Amino acid sequence: CCAHEYTLSNMKFALSILPHDLSINDYYRKVKELRAKNQITLPVILKNERQINVFLRTEDIDLINVINEETLLQQPEERFAWLRSKKDRF
Repeated sequence: CCAHEYTLSNMKFALSILPHDLSINDYYRKVKELRAKNQITLPVILKNERQINVFLRTEDIDLINVINEETLLQQPEERFAWLRSKKDRF
C-alpha cells in the first residue's frame, strides 16, 4: 500500500473521546474487520470523515460537551489543540 495504516489507532482515539457516538462505533467495527483481513482502509470519503474524525468536529455539540467536562474552550481552534494534546498522549 502507498500509505501508513493509522485508521484503527485513530478510531480507537475517537472512541476514547466520544464512546457512544454511533458513526464512530460503526466505522470502528468496519475498520477492525478490514484490518483483520489485512485490507486497507484508504481512501476515505470526506463526508464520512467529517462524521468520524473528531478533529473535524470541533463545532459539534457532543464533542464540545465532552471537552467542557474538563475545560471551557470557546474557539474551535482551542478545541482542536485540546484534541491534539490528548492524541499526543494517547
